[in-house]
Amino acid sequence: MPPIAYRKKYAGILSIECSRNMNRIEKRIINQSTKLFIKYGIRNTSMDTISSSLSISKRTIYILFKSKDNLLNICLLNTISKYKNILISGTKEKNPIEAIVIINMAIYKLLLSLPKHLIKELTLNSYLMEIIKKEYKLFINDIYIAILRESKSQGLIKRNVSNKLILSFFEYLLLSNISLFYKRLPYDTFQHFLYSYLRAICTQSGVYQLKNWSDKNLCK
Repeated sequence: MPPIAYRKKYAGILSIECSRNMNRIEKRIINQSTKLFIKYGIRNTSMDTISSSLSISKRTIYILFKSKDNLLNICLLNTISKYKNILISGTKEKNPIEAIVIINMAIYKLLLSLPKHLIKELTLNSYLMEIIKKEYKLFINDIYIAILRESKSQGLIKRNVSNKLILSFFEYLLLSNISLFYKRLPYDTFQHFLYSYLRAICTQSGVYQLKNWSDKNLCK
């Protein structure tokens, strides 16, 4: 199977934690701060909270990171980089249809794992949402376009179905649930919608690959 274009393009991606020459204390601060931001939210996580949880002086944290916003941005970028790596490694050696399913499932699992209060804070923060759009959403769109082109070249997805339309559906199915703070689609329901849509846009060969995948991996 020929390699997917994005796998070559993004093969060298490393998380900030790996690519930047950080010392052990910096890594501890970033990892712990990320956990605290997720658990308590951005507003309720202060530098005092971070300092206390690590038994590190606040002065040391400010020497390494200019401000709470600076630390938050690095935590966000680091987390995004890690998930980029997860998506790339998770689709390695997979056929295009499997790759589409894996990416959608991975993103939805991520959304489900984030507390509702954190999602609300992120969506209300235009600066952080711009970072997410630039560093993650555009990256995901790039991956999708490469996979869809490969799928069509291999005769797995119908050529007359617009890539833009497919991307719009995936985005709606995934991101519409961000705003549903009190009622999100259960994971198996999301799988059902995704599987049904893919069946509709796949050729007979694509449906065959999709069925093989679903028989082994999707909820019954």
